[in-house]
Amino acid sequence: MAINREYLGRTFPAAPPYEINRVKIAEFADAIGDPNPLYRDRAAAQAAGLATLSGNGFGDGPKMPMVPGTWGPEAPEGEGDHS
Repeated sequence: MAINREYLGRTFPAAPPYEINRVKIAEFADAIGDPNPLYRDRAAAQAAGLATLSGNGFGDGPKMPMVPGTWGPEAPEGEGDHS
C-alpha cells in the first residue's frame, strides 16, 4: 500500500482525556482477539504484578496514561515525565 504524500507532516491537536476502566480494557482485548485473562480477571492481573485502575472499585491506581510520548528521555524505566 502506497503512502498518500498529502498526509506527510500533518499534525492534529491532542485529544481530550479518555477515561479507561476495566470494562474498556476487556472490550479492547475482545476487539483485538486477545484471550489473555490479565485483561479480564483482577486476581490474575494482580498476581502478575499489574497495577489497578482508579475509580473502578479496585482502589486508587494509576492516574497518568502510559503512553511512550509522555516519558522523558532521561526517565528510568517505568518512571514517566509527569510534569
